[in-house]
Amino acid sequence: MMLAWLRIGLRMISIVLPSGISTSKLGFGTARLHHMGSSKDRQRLLAAAFDLGLHHFDTAPSYGHGLAERELQTFLRPRRNSFTVATKYGIPAAGWIARAPLSAVRPALVLQKVASKVGLAREVWPELTPEGLRRTVEDSLRRLKVDVIDIHFLHEANLQRATRPQELAETYRSLIKQGLIRAFGIAGDFAGCAELKRQAGWEDAIVQTDEAQWSAELVPDITYRVIVSGPQQHGPSGLTDAEAIDRLYAAHLRRPNGMLLVSSTKVEHVASLAQGLAARLTPRFGEGPDTAGQTDLPASQRP
Repeated sequence: MMLAWLRIGLRMISIVLPSGISTSKLGFGTARLHHMGSSKDRQRLLAAAFDLGLHHFDTAPSYGHGLAERELQTFLRPRRNSFTVATKYGIPAAGWIARAPLSAVRPALVLQKVASKVGLAREVWPELTPEGLRRTVEDSLRRLKVDVIDIHFLHEANLQRATRPQELAETYRSLIKQGLIRAFGIAGDFAGCAELKRQAGWEDAIVQTDEAQWSAELVPDITYRVIVSGPQQHGPSGLTDAEAIDRLYAAHLRRPNGMLLVSSTKVEHVASLAQGLAARLTPRFGEGPDTAGQTDLPASQRP
């Protein structure tokens, strides 16, 4: 992996992922956006994360059954040249919810949850196929209203679901040549990521997995659930701000050149994490002449 360059403060730290994609050390996960009551609140949270230096946004069609991608679309428009976005293929969105007006999505999600509990609806994770991959990329491009997706992941994939791994890798490379995505990878359970990473054509795939799962067998490029799983939950019922920042800093030391994804529905939580991690890193790296004045994304990375 390429060495990171670092810049401290509200601009956050910049890192370089495989495939030469430059982005921020902290990324923002959008899996919990649909728990927020209004689009106005969701837009405020996204804007706060961006202003705090989190310039990578991770989403998926299944996050709120398309709601997260659609909210990002609104947020993306005036800022597209300033951050990176990743989405996925693997866990499908319920089509009828994905097509509903944004104002109707939250009630639809409640109905879907009730239907699942009483056995009227169930989540099915289909086989991952080249045809399904291409269709999902096109759907996400439409929901996000962008010309290119920076990173596209297979979501919760393994060889039981991805039975044609070489064809999937070839489809990804074709999508890169077409200019529809910039890079591809595997996101989810570590065992599945490691299994696919060993397949021909997947050697240079970006790996995103649970911080608690990975081992020296395969060092990931991006990790999540650093502070948002079970008793590690950041907030009133879980870790204090200082404990959450300690966990982020420890994860950074394990992978200085990797990204950490954080997720919250509270602006103040995101602020404490971003500012706290920047403060912890300042004495270690400082802000020297080599990093001053750099843009968050090189011109070559801008659409």
